[in-house]
Amino acid sequence: MELSRLVEIIELEFPPITAWSDDSIGLQISNSKSRIKNVFLTLELNESIIEEAISNASDLIIAFHPLIFKPISAVNTNNRVGNLLTKLIKNDIALYVIHTNFDSHPNGTSHELSLQLGFKKVDFLVEDKNLEGYGMGAIIDLDEPINTEDLLRKISKLCNSPLRYNKGSKSLIKRIAILGGSGSGYISEALNKNCDALITADMKYHDFHSVEGKMIVIDPGHYEMEQFVPKAMKRILDKKIGNEINFVTGRELTNPVLYFPENDYIDLQKKYLNKL
Repeated sequence: MELSRLVEIIELEFPPITAWSDDSIGLQISNSKSRIKNVFLTLELNESIIEEAISNASDLIIAFHPLIFKPISAVNTNNRVGNLLTKLIKNDIALYVIHTNFDSHPNGTSHELSLQLGFKKVDFLVEDKNLEGYGMGAIIDLDEPINTEDLLRKISKLCNSPLRYNKGSKSLIKRIAILGGSGSGYISEALNKNCDALITADMKYHDFHSVEGKMIVIDPGHYEMEQFVPKAMKRILDKKIGNEINFVTGRELTNPVLYFPENDYIDLQKKYLNKL
């Protein structure tokens, strides 16, 4: 398939108009190949991912996180972006980004996380202003309420991460909002839709205060929520395109965040306060 034709299909499925206006999506690197056969799907790029793509004879990488986000005036191989750009160009691998237009897809980031948790989305958290049937986030109405501890355990087990959360107003959770990635800007929307819990990432200290205990906000981490994106992207593109293109997902870990394990942070904080 020609690259231009593949881009047409992608943009029909993930319309650029549904992306945030300041997002950097679309074709970031073209190549000299007349036809595309092998496409490598990844959350984001690092050197290991590019090496894996090369070993898979990839003609194109489709990434969720943009490599070029802000405009660059020069390619400097001494920094991360310049080094990765150079490596892609040298190996004649094209790069295409589907980011917030994947988030807003009806089977996008938040929908996928709800599926992984065993929940069923009933609505978007926020409907897209430009296109009907698209929107950000997911609303879940559980048939049977789940207690807070079981919900936390379920999320932590799925995401393989410790959690940050606040105390909510209810011990039993019935309505849940999910916003994959950075979602502190959607707190008011979740409250307005009477959610008992919001699962999102990149919450700051004062964001937890701003909720005022009206609902529980659970932060598993940014990568941890979005790690399921390449698998979801592959499922959608396989169904849309079929056998004409071979889609594979990356296996190299790209999460730059490390955790020091097995500490009861709350008890340690309480012990410190008791010393004052």
